[in-house]
Amino acid sequence: MANNYQEGAAVPLENLTPEECEWLEEQLDEANICGGSSVLTDYVYEQEGLDPSDKNLTCCSVGFDWKIGSDSDGQYLWVGDCEGFNPDGVTVLLQAFYKKFRPKGCAVVEYSWRCAKLRPGAFGGGAVFVSKDDCEWFAAGFLADKYRASVENPRTSPLRFVVYDPFKDEIIDGRLFRTYKQARRFHRSKAVQAAAAESYVTYFGI
Repeated sequence: MANNYQEGAAVPLENLTPEECEWLEEQLDEANICGGSSVLTDYVYEQEGLDPSDKNLTCCSVGFDWKIGSDSDGQYLWVGDCEGFNPDGVTVLLQAFYKKFRPKGCAVVEYSWRCAKLRPGAFGGGAVFVSKDDCEWFAAGFLADKYRASVENPRTSPLRFVVYDPFKDEIIDGRLFRTYKQARRFHRSKAVQAAAAESYVTYFGI
């Protein structure tokens, strides 16, 4: 048998206020999660196959490591793991955070998977786009297939593109484009460049 790993690292929240930091630390505290006072409680108990009302866990894992760090721009939340990264728990935390503090906020969390043996299909990755109301999941292979379909038949392909600014964690303009070239043309326009000097085009499926 070969070992399989899912890895990932992201800084989904930046410029945190003291109040936001305190809330995150409370939600990620293991005792609060096990005791039922965290937004992650139901998620963790469900992963363990337990009833959250029992409150009988003494230790648990949310599926990722975390830390609140600081740099010249302020405090930020880092999440990641080199073997068993589970972005599901991250999305639960982020959605609760956005609903409480930043209703217009959003983030992209990327992850990858690999195998100890060179087995076709055992390598890849993906990303999840998170806002307070939605989680959109994208797998690399699936997106590549959709892109190929958009090239072969752009009129019927469901693939759409959007311009996303990772530095501000927000979609620029919110406009959807049928082709990558259309999105790039819009991205390079003066109006968009004035709004976000450093942005890139990413996939957004509808």
